[in-house]
Amino acid sequence: MKISQDSIPQIGPLICKATADGFYMVMLALVLLNVLHPNLHPVFIFALPLIARLNVERIFWTRTFLPILELTEGIKSDWHQCIPKVLAERNSGRALGGFLLDFVNDIWLMYLAFKTGASPCYIALIYSSVTVFAPLPQWLYTKWVVPVHYLWLSLAWSGLAAWILIEVSGTWGHSGNPSFLGLGSWTSAEVAYLVIGLKCLLAGIPYVGKHILAERIQSEALEMRAA
Repeated sequence: MKISQDSIPQIGPLICKATADGFYMVMLALVLLNVLHPNLHPVFIFALPLIARLNVERIFWTRTFLPILELTEGIKSDWHQCIPKVLAERNSGRALGGFLLDFVNDIWLMYLAFKTGASPCYIALIYSSVTVFAPLPQWLYTKWVVPVHYLWLSLAWSGLAAWILIEVSGTWGHSGNPSFLGLGSWTSAEVAYLVIGLKCLLAGIPYVGKHILAERIQSEALEMRAA
C-alpha cells in the first residue's frame, strides 16, 4: 500500500506546537510571580521551566506525534513494533544521552547565572521565552544540517555556555569579570542573561533529539508497512 506523503506527519511543526503548549502557562506564571512574589525561593522558580521542559516531552510523544502517527493511514498498526529497534540504534542513544546531559546542564547554567546576581525570575523568563520560539529556527537548521551533526554542535555550544558562566560567576576561583569577552561595560548578570538566551536559541538538543527519534520511528514504520 502506497502512503501519500501529504498524510505523513511533519515532525518540525509538531515539535514547535508541543513546545508552545508546554511552556505558555509557565511563562504566564513567571510573569505573575515576578510581580507578586519577586523574592520567592530560586529553587521553586527554576523548577517551573525545568518541569515545563519535561512536560513538552510528554505532550509531544503522548498527545502530538504518536497519536497523529496512530491515525495515519497505513502506519497505525506498525509503529509500536519498531520502537525497540529504533531505541537500540546508536543515534537514538546519542539523542537520549544528549537530552539527559543537556537537562542537567540547564540546571547547572541556572545556578551559575544566579551566582552572578541575576534575578531568578528573569533567568527563568528568558529561558522559557527563548525556548518557546527556538524550535522554529532549529527546524530550519535541520533542513540544512544533518540532525546528528547539529546534535554535536548543540552539545558544544552548551559546554561553551557553561564555561562562560563559570568564568563570569567567579565559580571555582575564576575571575568573575566579563571583560575577557570584550564586554567590559556589562555586568556579570547581563552576560548571564545573554548566555542563557543564546544557549536556548542555538543549542537545539531538545528539538533535535525528538527529531531524530521521531524521524526514525516514522521511517521504520513506513518500511515495515512497505515490506
